[in-house]
Amino acid sequence: MDKIKNWLFAGSAESWKLSLSQAPLPWGFESSLKDYFRIMKSGDIAWFYVTKPVEGIIGYGSVKENYIDNRELLSEKPEHAIMCPLKVKVQVIKSLLPDEWETRCLKINDIPFMKDASLQILNPESAETIYNRSLKIFEANLYTAYGAGANIINPVVADKGKEIIYADDIMTADENKTTHKDTQNIIAEIGTLQNYYTQLEYPIRLTNENKNIDVVWKREITGVPTFAFEVELSGQIEKAVSRLKHAYVNWNSRPRIVIPNEVRDKLKNQISLEDKNFREQIKSYSLEEIIHLHRSKIALRDMEKQMELY
Repeated sequence: MDKIKNWLFAGSAESWKLSLSQAPLPWGFESSLKDYFRIMKSGDIAWFYVTKPVEGIIGYGSVKENYIDNRELLSEKPEHAIMCPLKVKVQVIKSLLPDEWETRCLKINDIPFMKDASLQILNPESAETIYNRSLKIFEANLYTAYGAGANIINPVVADKGKEIIYADDIMTADENKTTHKDTQNIIAEIGTLQNYYTQLEYPIRLTNENKNIDVVWKREITGVPTFAFEVELSGQIEKAVSRLKHAYVNWNSRPRIVIPNEVRDKLKNQISLEDKNFREQIKSYSLEEIIHLHRSKIALRDMEKQMELY
């Protein structure tokens, strides 16, 4: 953990909600923190700490860039506007949804840190403790490649005794879980690399049933899906098309479906009776196309990092 610095970014719930409405996440600091700011590097870890009433860490990300900009005021309230020229852009790796900040945040009250500081470096021991606690809450290894899987942690949808069940654990019994879940994560990672907030098993309400869209890409963490993806490797596309149409009609989401090549004629027949706009908007991809796109995205990112242009 000594290869990178771990920073604690602290702010109000209102400030975090505002920043999480953009991707990459923007943050700002006052000029008095310039000494800290100058030793911050791309690739450092930023932990997102929300002050009262949450008082906990609600996510983390990787510092993408930091720069000085004296032109823009950053403040929760215009009457208390302060100049924050020290700007940071952070790639969000994982974040809880705001509705669950108070109930599922990572508590650090027993760890030494300055509660009144908007920016501080965590010592190695504190960083190690936070990292270990984060594994369960944020469902990811901190040092895996940025973008792996979805960057939104799904809400708790049921509680059966001591067993907590999360939305992205719910699968139909006839699906190949490994292949299906892997494909979902690949699609999510592509979206994350394109600066979307991505979420698996996005809940929707259809007539007499609650269902989930396999993957969505969103412009804002609490926003509606910009892209909606269904993965149907078995070729059973009828319900998938119904879910995509729901997303299109209700949010104007762009409907996308991953299916075997031999099922594309079936898809054409399935949507032939749908309205023209939906027929024109829905796009299908094979698993091979998705994997190729994913590998190309990773290769481009790695090249940009090597050239220090990422």
